[in-house]
Amino acid sequence: MKLKLYTFFLITFNYYFLKAQELEVNIGYYSVEQSSGSYIFSIIDDSPSRDQLTTSFTLSEIDPNIHMGLSVISNDNEKHNFSFGFGLNLGVGGNYTLGVGYHLNLLRTYHEASIDKKPKFSWNLSILAGGGMSWRNLGTLNNNALYIQFNNVKFDDRTDVELWLRGGFGYLIPRMEWAFYDDPATIKSRKGWKIWIGYGLSTGTNKEISLQGQLNGEKHREKLSISRGSLTKNNEPVNSLYIRPAGIVFGITLLY
Repeated sequence: MKLKLYTFFLITFNYYFLKAQELEVNIGYYSVEQSSGSYIFSIIDDSPSRDQLTTSFTLSEIDPNIHMGLSVISNDNEKHNFSFGFGLNLGVGGNYTLGVGYHLNLLRTYHEASIDKKPKFSWNLSILAGGGMSWRNLGTLNNNALYIQFNNVKFDDRTDVELWLRGGFGYLIPRMEWAFYDDPATIKSRKGWKIWIGYGLSTGTNKEISLQGQLNGEKHREKLSISRGSLTKNNEPVNSLYIRPAGIVFGITLLY
């Protein structure tokens, strides 16, 4: 199901990229909301030697993330337009986003010498919505004998396995945008730049463990429920946590 959604998004993105009036390159700051607390996670594999990993980590309430993204504007309407894009947010952990945007023009001015009404300044109210996946490294399950095994999958002999905490989320980000466009009569290589600020809302939990190791000499990923191991928060058992973009966002965009 996830693969089908990502494939649909990529096809749609490529379609609008070919028809795009504007390409946006984004960099900024995203707040990432976390279920704050002190955690201990432990898991034992199914092999006869019973390989075990026990790790502890602390989540703060907010993890500051650097945001990088790419999006395309589908049309150049005086009143509104739509966008499609993806982003990558990196902090202690990380997450990526896939989404769409609606941009309502509140105010627009034009270059005086522009015959075909090239914009000079635009003030927009935007709504961004979509989904994504967050991750955080839990450590390495070291092989203490011959092989590591989960779900009837035997990873290659004498190799270790990386464990990652993963989870999906949905998000909604209302934001204000101020765009400044270059005069097309003097600068043709870049269309302008934009600054933006907003506040993100999101929902979703991390309930999945991703195992990454070697199987038959190739990289292999195996998924487990977090309940396959043991997770405690402040010494109390839990079966999930959340790491998702939420809170203040701001940044700058180059318009091409």
